[in-house]
Amino acid sequence: MIFELVADLKRYQSDKKYNEHTVTKVSHERDKVVLNIIRSDELKVGDILKLNNGEMVPADCLVLSTGEINGMCYISTETLDGELNLKPKLSPTITQGKLKDLVLNNSKIDLSYINPDRGIYTFNGLMSHPD
Repeated sequence: MIFELVADLKRYQSDKKYNEHTVTKVSHERDKVVLNIIRSDELKVGDILKLNNGEMVPADCLVLSTGEINGMCYISTETLDGELNLKPKLSPTITQGKLKDLVLNNSKIDLSYINPDRGIYTFNGLMSHPD
């Protein structure tokens, strides 16, 4: 029972650390892009985040756009699977390089996807833009 208590306390401390981690949320006000610093536990489904090189990804996220022309970025999944190598991720062409316009125009992107499962290396979904 003491072992379980210690494990629960460690999990609680770890969760608290991650929930208090701050991230940059992207939104718009009066025709300009606004960056707000919020805590991870304030994130909601559909929030757009700006992540910089070396930052922790605070939740399940889709890469919408990167600073690279080809839309490629590399993500470490060490805390999920223990692997040290970086995984390549590619942003969809529908959003790559267009994120500022999508945010300012309050454009809606429809996303259909499979229910969550244990497969952390794959994501099957369909993204569409009504415009």
